Amino acid sequence: SMKIEHGTSIVAIVGENFTVKLPSPRIRAAIETLSYIIRRKGLKGALPIIKTLIRADENDPDGFKFLLERGWRQNLRESALTRDFPDIVVPTRFSLFGILNIQDTATDIPVPSGEIYLEIVSHVQETTGERLQDAIDMRSALHTLPNSKNYGIHEGRIKLRDYGEKGTTEMLQRFGTSVKQVLAAKKAQIQSR
Repeated sequence: SMKIEHGTSIVAIVGENFTVKLPSPRIRAAIETLSYIIRRKGLKGALPIIKTLIRADENDPDGFKFLLERGWRQNLRESALTRDFPDIVVPTRFSLFGILNIQDTATDIPVPSGEIYLEIVSHVQETTGERLQDAIDMRSALHTLPNSKNYGIHEGRIKLRDYGEKGTTEMLQRFGTSVKQVLAAKKAQIQSR
């Protein structure tokens, strides 16, 4: 049985063994933003605002990169991270330039939202002395990390299913060891329940 999950910038078609992830550009929202600015400011007055929105960071919800490219960028990052973190992320088996990703499907875990994330934050602080919220792009990480649906059991381990956000990528690159230890401890805790 297949189900379709709609995220902010990705549509996932979840099958029993594989999940297909497609970027979901918010074209309508981008067009509505453009027409609103032009109606309010006129074409000449709108140009500087439009330039700002084109240059905006991919995590700025008003910017065009956020609206149009975010899902594609996430798919590209997930494809790249698969090789580096096989114990922590559900692998992307195939990527067509980020336009279409195929991942293994992971099983849901019975953990309340926020629990794993808070344990990662504590572990990072205890082992490195750093505050996670100061070390990574929290705005994008908070979209993914606290949500328990973004973790699943794959090949006997708890792994991240959704790891393409900029902040999540930064967290894996800087604190992958902490994340791995927290996920392993959580798996042991779930088994003992």
